[in-house]
Amino acid sequence: MTTNASREVNFVHQAEIMTETIKKELRHQKLYTQYGINPFKKLCPLASKPNAEQREEEEDKHFLEVLNRAALEPTKKYLESETENQEYGWISLPLMDMDRSDARFYHPNVACEMTKFMEQMWKQKEQRRLNA
Repeated sequence: MTTNASREVNFVHQAEIMTETIKKELRHQKLYTQYGINPFKKLCPLASKPNAEQREEEEDKHFLEVLNRAALEPTKKYLESETENQEYGWISLPLMDMDRSDARFYHPNVACEMTKFMEQMWKQKEQRRLNA
C-alpha cells in the first residue's frame, strides 16, 4: 500500500528535474546560422513578390552541386550498389544488342483489329463519361 506522503507532489524535486532537463538541453543545443533547402525533397517553384525589387544574388555553387547530385540515379552517384535491392537493376544494359530486323528473335506486340476496335470504344466511353 502507498501512503499519502508518497503521493504528494514535491515541488522542489519537480523544479530540480526541470532545471536539470533545461541544462542538458542547453548543453547539447546547436545553433545553426546557415540554412538551406533539403535537396532530397521535390521542390515546387516559388514566385517572388510582384512589387518587391528584384535583387541579383550570387548562386551558391555548393548547394547547386548537392541539388544536382541528389537528382541523379544511383548508378551515376555510386560505383557499386549500396544495398541488396539496388543490385537487381544495377546493370540495366542488355547483354547483346537486339537486331530488330531479324524476325526469328524479335516479336513485338501487334494489336489485332478487335483490340484496336475495343481501344477506340473505351476511349469514346471515357470521353462520354467525362463530358456528362
